[in-house]
Amino acid sequence: MRLTKPCLVILLVFVFELCMSCAPAVWQKVDLAKRQGKLEDAATALELHLKQNPKDARAHYQLGEMYAQQGQWRLADRQFRTCDSLDDRWQRETSAARDFYWTENVNRGLAHLDSDQILQATTNFENATYIQTERSVAHRLLGETQFAMNDMAAARRAFEAALQLDEDDERARRYLMTICFQTADYQCAVTTAGHLQSVFPGDEEALRTIAYSHDRLGAETDAAQAYQELCAVSQTAADFQAFAAFRFKQGAFEDAVRLSREAIDRGGSKVDNLRAIAQIQLMHQDFEALRKTARAILEEDPSNLAALQLLQVSEAALMNPEELEAVSARIRQLEK
Repeated sequence: MRLTKPCLVILLVFVFELCMSCAPAVWQKVDLAKRQGKLEDAATALELHLKQNPKDARAHYQLGEMYAQQGQWRLADRQFRTCDSLDDRWQRETSAARDFYWTENVNRGLAHLDSDQILQATTNFENATYIQTERSVAHRLLGETQFAMNDMAAARRAFEAALQLDEDDERARRYLMTICFQTADYQCAVTTAGHLQSVFPGDEEALRTIAYSHDRLGAETDAAQAYQELCAVSQTAADFQAFAAFRFKQGAFEDAVRLSREAIDRGGSKVDNLRAIAQIQLMHQDFEALRKTARAILEEDPSNLAALQLLQVSEAALMNPEELEAVSARIRQLEK
């Protein structure tokens, strides 16, 4: 049977009205569930609606909101992206929603950090990275909390993600440099520290990382240069001790002695550095100097057995029988 034109028009109007009557029913159901606080029911109604109407941009947006309010950030992001792809007129709404939830999670994370609630802060910052993947700050904050929990592998991934988005994030780069060094990835440590050095010439932390890393890599020439640059700006005793140990390994004993004394001048352990000097004096059989060094150690630590033994060796080599007997007696007393 062939429909006449008036009948066809009536049929089309009927179909249109039918569709219009269905759509409001969905939104009424969603609105009622939301007002009753039944977000899961609202989401379920939208999911069923989208199976029949997959190109309904508004429904994708609303479902994204439902997921976001339930903390299902990956699902929310997927719905917002689908909404944008279907109708770019919704981009303003989806962008505003992302900004709101991103800011909310970052602020909550920072508040948890202020209260030393590291685990909760980590959750918030991780949420923020799902909501606004392209914003580097949340990735860096996530890395900082993971670093605080000693999860170095996860922290490294977070800092690397932050730097991919913002290569000028100095804080993220410093954390990455520290992680690389602490996990013995010394080549990564050198590379990361070198980038900081190019931006901040003479940066002490970067120089220290470069010097120590080259030392551990066995790159003697690069390590020597880096130690020289480091000790030109550093007042930290440990840096001079590290350089002294490096020069000792190279067989540059005079430099090692000089650097050990400079470490003492900068507040380093007098006993530890004098023992390092004494080891060199013993190797060179400089017993007169060894005796002075051993006595200097004993002034700081009168019961230091290693220093007494060094003094015993020096007195014996210098053929001082009375002093030798006195030192030997002290050793016997300590060893009882």
